[in-house]
Amino acid sequence: MFRIICKAFDVGDIAISWLICKLHLQHIPILISIQICKLRSGKSASHRLLIAVKNAIASFSWLTCKLGVAMSADNPPPAPVEDGSAGLSDFLTGMLFILPLLAAYFMVFIIMMVGDRCNSDANFKSGLSCRKWTGTGCTGKRCVQTTVASPFDTVDNSLPFNKYAFLTTHNSFSITDIPTFTLFNQEDSVTDQLNNVVRALMLDLYDFREDIWLCHSYGGTCKDATAFEPAIGIMREIEAFLVMNTSEVVTLILEDYVKSHRGLSKLFIKTGLTKYWFPVSRMPRNGEDWPRVSDMIRLNRRLLVFTSNRFKESSEGIAYQWNYMVENMYGDVGMDSRVCRNRSESAVLSDRSKSLVLVNYFRSRPVQGTTCMEHSRGLVEVLHTCHTAAGNRWANFLAVDYYKRSNGGGVFQAVDMLNGMLICGHDDVHACGGWTSPPLFLFRFLRGLFLKPAAYLWQAVLL
Repeated sequence: MFRIICKAFDVGDIAISWLICKLHLQHIPILISIQICKLRSGKSASHRLLIAVKNAIASFSWLTCKLGVAMSADNPPPAPVEDGSAGLSDFLTGMLFILPLLAAYFMVFIIMMVGDRCNSDANFKSGLSCRKWTGTGCTGKRCVQTTVASPFDTVDNSLPFNKYAFLTTHNSFSITDIPTFTLFNQEDSVTDQLNNVVRALMLDLYDFREDIWLCHSYGGTCKDATAFEPAIGIMREIEAFLVMNTSEVVTLILEDYVKSHRGLSKLFIKTGLTKYWFPVSRMPRNGEDWPRVSDMIRLNRRLLVFTSNRFKESSEGIAYQWNYMVENMYGDVGMDSRVCRNRSESAVLSDRSKSLVLVNYFRSRPVQGTTCMEHSRGLVEVLHTCHTAAGNRWANFLAVDYYKRSNGGGVFQAVDMLNGMLICGHDDVHACGGWTSPPLFLFRFLRGLFLKPAAYLWQAVLL
């Protein structure tokens, strides 16, 4: 209803502005509210530009009318002097409000926004791209977010590890470039995932061909048709990333079917990853906060490894996953925004003796074509539902398939929201930073001064 009313104002804006003036209404808040309302109905940057131009004409119409009222109030014989002063005061006050508002239009609304229709990447800021995904629910070329804002760079790394959220890829190794007969869950390499600020990887490890392989199988046995590649390759990619990015922390969540004697330990030693291992002895067991990320980086303990095999914590010093985190049900059940249940191996989500929360959001059978819609609708609702189920704790890990696909902000925006809520209680991590660049500071100032109050006022008047 609100959007329909807003669109209606896009037709008679000049007449409405003149009428507001002539009827001596409380013109400034109403005029501003109408113009904000109309701009909010814009579907693209070009549409908002057209509306902004029309708003400027409407504002000029209103100012012309007020100037006429002021002039006539200054000169009629019977009119008292104070009426002229009042008219001129109204005009000057209008100028004071409307000129900054018009500047705000060009800073806030004319720029390309996430979810807008687009034609090319021209004039896009970093972290956004004009992209068209194929499949049901992928609605043409859209301005989409392409990365997570690193909370360590946006804010700082001085908080405990469990006060941050990390984008997690489900079956990170299961990518379309590797020929096999099984289903795929991702579309780019582990190196590309890490460079796109994925910070937690889900890997399925099996004994296969006298080595340890990445495999997407069943029954605890890897088969030729379900095998991807030896695990050593991806482990070396992870090691190379940690070498090149000395201020980053990576988490591995292993579905562990390795039965060979100390097989995992040998793999990590061979790939040089053990020097980054965060020791089990320092992991909190009773719901305490984790060590600060800054300390983990300083000590170079930047790799957290969790296994699904409970016996390997004592035999190989690899943390048993569900001693330290709670996790919702995976698959179609986990995508139901009405309820958030724990998976069978996990404690109930409200168990506060586990300091970390993992939320799965992916289909039982991955389907590329529907992911745009699923990442654009329903994801945030699931995160809120699981937040309540976990005793008002936000997810630290958000695990998804085809992480890049959406019609707008997608999983990147969702992780930015999680970090904002964890760090400072805002729904965007960018709001948690201190000093920002002057354009962004001015944007936030104008938005707070004009846009939010005006929008709230107009909704209150209409609804």
